[in-house]
Amino acid sequence: MRILTTIKCRMVGEVICSLDPLVDDAEDDFDNDGLNNLGEFEYTTNPELNDSDSDGLLDGEEVYTYFTDPKDYDSDNDGLLDGEEVLIYLTDPKDYDSDNDKLNDGEEVNTYNTDPLDADSDDDQMPDGWEISNALNSLIDMLKAILTKMNCRILKNMNTEQILTTPTAMETHFTMVRKLEKVEIL
Repeated sequence: MRILTTIKCRMVGEVICSLDPLVDDAEDDFDNDGLNNLGEFEYTTNPELNDSDSDGLLDGEEVYTYFTDPKDYDSDNDGLLDGEEVLIYLTDPKDYDSDNDKLNDGEEVNTYNTDPLDADSDDDQMPDGWEISNALNSLIDMLKAILTKMNCRILKNMNTEQILTTPTAMETHFTMVRKLEKVEIL
């Protein structure tokens, strides 16, 4: 079987892929992506690019580790690259809604700033998707809880937000101010 597959690869794919059809290079991996040339042929990926779909994952990782499509940069069509899901957000690149809250992972990250791994980002017993679909802000309760825990409050004064807090937690509060720039706390 391997000999026939190798012959098939040589006859059809090697010339197209700029490989030498007269050399047995099926087991070679010229682009060092973990997918040998025969695998590149079988998955119709580019043997000269280690990441054929430019999603941040090597073709071999997609085929053998994450079981994603090495030719589709967003295997679950959620708006996040497969590489972003695996390497940054730790979401499942094969599941468009990793936390099953009725918001896809891309919406949670790019639109609503909720946690794609936590169905209830603000821990108020209401799933993020339900809150969004009912015009509630799933982050307000979370921010209020964080601010209460940090023993600080936000004052509105001349369209600027000021944080009043203890000096020992000042670094934490500067981080919160940056995150709160577009959020109004009542």
